[in-house]
Amino acid sequence: MPGQTDTYLIQQDDCLSLIAKKFNVNVEDLANLNSDQIENVDLIFAGDTIKLPGNEAAPIPVKTGERVPLPDPPKTNACGNDLCGSSAPEFVDILYVPSHPETKNGEKRWYAVTDVAKEAIKKEMSLLAEAMVADNRETSLQNLNNLGILSKFEAKPHEAFLSESEGKRLRHLEWLISTINSGAAKLYEDGGQDGFIIKVAEQEKLDYRKLLGRSVFWEQFKQFYLDYHIGARAVRYVLESTDLIKEISEKEKQAKLMERARLSVFHGVVDHLNDSIEELKEKAIKNAKTVTSKDGTKFVWDKERRYFTSEKQETVAKQIKKLVDARKWTEDEIALTPHEEALSQLKRFWLTHVPNSNAHLAKKRRTRVPSKATYAYGVTKALRKLNSHGYVIKEQCLSFDELEGSLPIHQGPKALSGADSAFGKWRENDNLVFGVKAATLDEKGLIEEAKLRQEILRELGLYGKKEEITQAGIQLASDNVAWAYYPTIALLRVIDATLKKHMSALSSILNGSETVPGIFNELLTIKKLPSTDSINSRKKQKKEQSQVILET
Repeated sequence: MPGQTDTYLIQQDDCLSLIAKKFNVNVEDLANLNSDQIENVDLIFAGDTIKLPGNEAAPIPVKTGERVPLPDPPKTNACGNDLCGSSAPEFVDILYVPSHPETKNGEKRWYAVTDVAKEAIKKEMSLLAEAMVADNRETSLQNLNNLGILSKFEAKPHEAFLSESEGKRLRHLEWLISTINSGAAKLYEDGGQDGFIIKVAEQEKLDYRKLLGRSVFWEQFKQFYLDYHIGARAVRYVLESTDLIKEISEKEKQAKLMERARLSVFHGVVDHLNDSIEELKEKAIKNAKTVTSKDGTKFVWDKERRYFTSEKQETVAKQIKKLVDARKWTEDEIALTPHEEALSQLKRFWLTHVPNSNAHLAKKRRTRVPSKATYAYGVTKALRKLNSHGYVIKEQCLSFDELEGSLPIHQGPKALSGADSAFGKWRENDNLVFGVKAATLDEKGLIEEAKLRQEILRELGLYGKKEEITQAGIQLASDNVAWAYYPTIALLRVIDATLKKHMSALSSILNGSETVPGIFNELLTIKKLPSTDSINSRKKQKKEQSQVILET
């Protein structure tokens, strides 16, 4: 029925062309409809489910050359050009990006925005919303194209830096090698995989003598395998044809010689295709170095992540790695450190060690690093580079009260951190599970833990609710707490450890006193709250933050 889209479970030895033929659809239309999971035509996998089009995959004509201008971004940097300036920009809102396209795994991002930036974002959102016309795909796609959205999905990584003919050549070569590697070549009508390899060798004008050596001629090799393939099929369907069986038997006498030749041709063709692909990719990488990216630096190929990025972004990625490698503790380690010790470590590092290292680096002279500047040298050096590119880390954006806290209200739930709490050492990094050490939880331990969960939920106003606790209710509870960043991380890790312990020993822990949902729902509800709270804590930026942004 027109407009209806069904699905198909890919079977072993399927290829896209056969599926398209079976359902009487165009291969390109089928690939476009499943573009989220099919990168190369014919590189599909048994067990995957693909969509089958009614008329959804039929190409829609889109006029090109028309553009609707998007709102211009602010022309001046809100922070100014001097990262060390004493004036702080006036941020009015937070832009939340749930899955940033320029991160490795589509990570979340939050951006503080000024009033000018906010208005530009709202105008752009309005344009994008108006572009989508209900029940009219043609108009919607035309509008998206006019806004320049569709063009962002057209170029392949290497093709963007090759000529049109080279791009087509690369796609063709990748299609050939994918057809062979996926096993789809075995379904080639004219000789199966052997016939496909022969066809590719002829199309690529390969040196047959080099492939076969002197013992077998190309035409002899070609005739043997094409005849053998036809003969083998005939045997399956015309078993009474004894003459054909004899003919095949005679040809099989040559099998040993021909098998060596076949392997030689197969590997020769595959090596040629791979070498040709790499040659074009290397050319694209070389060409990319002459193209300027949006940030003003040239494009480069990131070998580790296997995509093109800018020189600036490559530098930023390297400096982040250096900073992470040079840090003196992980986030979890400082989170699972008692409050007084954690606060002391943070202040000593950021108010003493980092300034000492920065003072030496600011001299920009190749002199011996004084002992007082060595402790934070690696972190400071990487951080200076990041700051020079406009990037900061949370320790530069949050005050010590927001990072670790100085008041009891900053230290997490009162049931854990309060003066009369029985779990005063809950932030010690010795595998504590809700204040109970990792030894087997007996009945007493279970009762204590259950009471603790209830006290935390009661403190948050979430205990004893008959109706299901909604995200809005959790958000409201989050707005009413002032937990600092590291105590919040500590609470999350403690809950994770508790959940893990229960999962590994359900039979002994439950003890028939409580159902699984009762335990897990309470823990997960508590866990959701600090997750949203930690986001809120990032919204606060004060003038004093500029004091820890390093001079470059």
